Amino acid sequence: MATAPCVVTQTPQPSGSGSFRAPTTAIAGGTVQVEVASTASTIFVDNGSGDITCIEVPANKTVTIPVPETPGAVITVTVGRGRMRDTLQITITSP
Repeated sequence: MATAPCVVTQTPQPSGSGSFRAPTTAIAGGTVQVEVASTASTIFVDNGSGDITCIEVPANKTVTIPVPETPGAVITVTVGRGRMRDTLQITITSP
């Protein structure tokens, strides 16, 4: 899984047209799997800190994201940019 800092020029907005699937909650300190249904080669992840990371989508279209130890925070996953983007928010829960 390759990661690199990203510059996102627009604030992600919640939506949901089916570009990917993931649970809406994740346990702090674990991992969460995001299945990408679109042809996107990268997704953008904000793990609740405000720092956005680009993660390459592998050939199997499943990205594993580490979940920080911050119950109550929200991970924001975005596929696409501009008007062609989908965003999902995953709430971090206590173990």
